[in-house]
Amino acid sequence: MSKPPKISLRFLRWFCRPELLKYIEGDLIELFEENVEEKSLIRARLLFVWEVLKLFRPGIIRSFSGTHRMSQLSLVRHNVITSVRHLRRNKFFASINLIGIVAGLMTCLVIMLWVEQEFSYDSFHEDSDRMYRLSCNAEDFHTAVGPGSLAGALHDNFSFIESTVRVRGMFDYTFEIENRRFEESRVIHADQNFFQEFSFNLLKGNENTLLMGLNQIAISSSTAVKFFGSEDVIGKVIRESDHDLVVSGVFEDIPSNSHLRFDVVMPLYYEEESSPYDYDGWDMFGFMTYFKVYPRQLSEDELASINERMIEVFEANVSSLKVDFNIEPIRDIHLYKNLQFDTDSGGSIVYLRALSVIAILILLIAGINYNNLSIAHYLSRWKGIKLRKTIGASTRQLKAYFILESLMYATLSMLIALLGTFLFLPYFNSILETNLALDFTSPVVVWCILGLLFFVGIGGGIYPAITLTRVNTVQRPESSLYGRERILDVKNVLVGFQFLVSVCLISSGIIMQGQINMILDKDLGFDQDQLAYFKVPHAVKPESLESHLFGHSLLQTFAYSSSIPVDLKEATHGVDWEGKDSELQSVIPEMEVDCRFAKVFGLQLLNGRFFEDKFSEEPVYMINRAAAELMGFTVDEAVGKWLDNVGKGKIVGVFENFHFKSLHHAVEPIILTQVSSQDFVTIKIASGQITQTVELLEATLKDLDTNAQLDLRFVDKDIERQYQSEQKIKWIFSLFMTLSILISSLGIIGLTAYTVNRRIKEIGIRKVLGASRSVLIRLLSGKFAWLFAVAFTLAVPFVSFIMRKWLNGYAYHIDVSVVHFALAFLGSILLIGGTIVIHLIKATEVNPVNLLRDE
Repeated sequence: MSKPPKISLRFLRWFCRPELLKYIEGDLIELFEENVEEKSLIRARLLFVWEVLKLFRPGIIRSFSGTHRMSQLSLVRHNVITSVRHLRRNKFFASINLIGIVAGLMTCLVIMLWVEQEFSYDSFHEDSDRMYRLSCNAEDFHTAVGPGSLAGALHDNFSFIESTVRVRGMFDYTFEIENRRFEESRVIHADQNFFQEFSFNLLKGNENTLLMGLNQIAISSSTAVKFFGSEDVIGKVIRESDHDLVVSGVFEDIPSNSHLRFDVVMPLYYEEESSPYDYDGWDMFGFMTYFKVYPRQLSEDELASINERMIEVFEANVSSLKVDFNIEPIRDIHLYKNLQFDTDSGGSIVYLRALSVIAILILLIAGINYNNLSIAHYLSRWKGIKLRKTIGASTRQLKAYFILESLMYATLSMLIALLGTFLFLPYFNSILETNLALDFTSPVVVWCILGLLFFVGIGGGIYPAITLTRVNTVQRPESSLYGRERILDVKNVLVGFQFLVSVCLISSGIIMQGQINMILDKDLGFDQDQLAYFKVPHAVKPESLESHLFGHSLLQTFAYSSSIPVDLKEATHGVDWEGKDSELQSVIPEMEVDCRFAKVFGLQLLNGRFFEDKFSEEPVYMINRAAAELMGFTVDEAVGKWLDNVGKGKIVGVFENFHFKSLHHAVEPIILTQVSSQDFVTIKIASGQITQTVELLEATLKDLDTNAQLDLRFVDKDIERQYQSEQKIKWIFSLFMTLSILISSLGIIGLTAYTVNRRIKEIGIRKVLGASRSVLIRLLSGKFAWLFAVAFTLAVPFVSFIMRKWLNGYAYHIDVSVVHFALAFLGSILLIGGTIVIHLIKATEVNPVNLLRDE
């Protein structure tokens, strides 16, 4: 039988009033047993501890009697008063301590909230612990989508699978409501059991009948308000192209911690009639397939059996392509997967772990500062400590005094940190597009706050407590405290660790900045300047639009294409060509473009010709250098060879490789097929004419369709959006690097004060004997230079290893070089060395008479 935590139970019995104990204890145990049955043993125990802590309040706490207890309370009160007086008298050191600890606590709180949100992705689904997604790999092509028949094959071949559901998307649609048009880009198609399998909150409608008809549609509550002005919209009609759709469901806006984020759900088979593919067949890779097992978790053998069996089933139906499959727990999709054709750009468990480590390191630096500053400021307090020991204070009481003072610092710092975090979170959320909030009802948040208080209060105060209570009441403080300095003295190790963390963060930040700049500045192989594009509204005929735009002075040129070559998501595996090896398996990206596409994007022709204005009934193709190499042709040999993609035709030209996906991926082969028109129009805007061009396009669309809306986007902005996660991480690293440097600088002030205090008499004697300021600075800074040299030596190989692993995630990246560490060395010298020298100069300017007057 499960029992509640013994320590918490003993604590309750110790502080609770006897007349209330039997009732409270009984209720808590009953609640614990219910939580064990409904939740889990671990959560039940955590909730029991939380409930006990909430009861520790006036009215429930019993009265304590005895002179010993009263004397102890009086001593505690006296220590508090003494500590407060000490803080008031030493505002400078107190401020330095508070700033460092507050910065460390704020960092940990923000990262804690972020980590909690990232790990909470998709956990709100009722059965998230037994929900999975099946993704596909074909050669080096890793995709979140697969054939539509996978769902049925899963259900037929595995008895432990309870249900399956398929999702397609995201799609762009134009909806019309009472002569008003709305462009929606977060639209998915899903099976009719979608809302039964996923725990998205359906506000209105029947989840059992929703999406059963091809004319049904479900929208989010915010979309309902945008379309109709209220959420009471069941039965309302929305027109899409030539179809009338009936609103049959309204769901709550999708939580931010969902890898599926959408505003509109349409039936899975909505577009099947106009598609050349069978949605229940094996040819079309366009479905995300989810499955749920019966109430138990899959073993490793069962996971492996799914992959093996599905490969056999796929090969029995498709002989032209070899694939294997990945089984992804739904909770892992956001952090551990970053696949092509996915609805979620994905987080990064590597970044999350790295930032968690950095937050802990910054908190450690803040604790180290507190230790060093406490020791350095000892000389102003040694008489009080010796007096306490002389009149009979025990070592235990003195240690309690210093730990109490540390807890006071920690508590005050935590209150300021909570306020600062509350004020800073909106800015943090706006920069990183998150939705973090301090929720004090969350046991995780409360336990983290209590854990940080314990770590900073007890952990930060234990070393000063042990060190400062060793003072000899007879000897001078320098000899009793400092004694003979050792190379591996704890204080040297702590400050060396500060230097190590600072150098690591500075050098990592420089390398990361270089990689981000390289990505944003790299030549992608096509001209992205002044390129804008928009999707042609359904009601606008491409021929009419072309006649309005052609030859206008504001437009240098324009082109039609099936998609934009920034993050291409179209690929085919059924390509055949002259002399193809029958064993070759390949998935090749493709685009349909018109004759002006190459000119608009500035592609470099290597051999043959671009598409001509005269449209041919027989398909014609262009390929890039990578595609020619894949097909076994040289650039000269490829032109004139036959190729069969949408029909058998000739390769008329070969162009230089260009990047149509992010630089995380190497350049892939691509096939361009000539068409007369397509969904997207890309425009080369004349320099300095953006505003006039936008006005022209809006007027043109209004002439062709009074309800048409222009959604103009720029290619260079889309390219920048591909690296948003890197930009966010760079911003966070820059913030933490600045905090680390700030806190380390405060620690250096403490170490400088420590060094000066330890050698204050020596400084006075040397000045009397004629030592110059430069000689004294060299003498006093020798240990700092030694510590910095050791820290820098250790940081170089460590940072090189970590950053090379990070850079290997990009197909194109900079090399970690001596230049990066040279810049880090100079930056560290300027920041750290400058702080040391400034404070040493102040120390050497003191009148030696004042230094030696007590001798």
